[in-house]
Amino acid sequence: METITLKITKSVGYSGKGGRKSYIAKITGSDDTYILRREFVGTEAVDRADMFKRRRKGKGSWVEAAAVECGLYERQNCGERSHYVVWMKDGKAVSSVITEDRAIEMALKMDEGLTCEEARLATKPQDSATKL
Repeated sequence: METITLKITKSVGYSGKGGRKSYIAKITGSDDTYILRREFVGTEAVDRADMFKRRRKGKGSWVEAAAVECGLYERQNCGERSHYVVWMKDGKAVSSVITEDRAIEMALKMDEGLTCEEARLATKPQDSATKL
């Protein structure tokens, strides 16, 4: 199956924005407490030597990445959240950034039994331009 690579920055020894959590999570539905039900995706350092060097020094940042398949994802990068939907188009995996409202709407549709692809199509914004 085709995948898309999502990247995040992880840090050690920083306060403020650089010290905030970073993660990639697959959204599998809604949650009464956290709004979205998440399955956290394991990431790996792009440059392991760089990661070990930063962690040994006790201060620094490095890039981690994960290959993700079709689905709905949330990426928090140093405290800034964004939502992605990954789907197949012409035999290739493609992704697009979506709003948090659409991600919630998709999660609710998945709770109703729709697949992620069906939820993506059901929540797809309609073209506002009228064609004559």
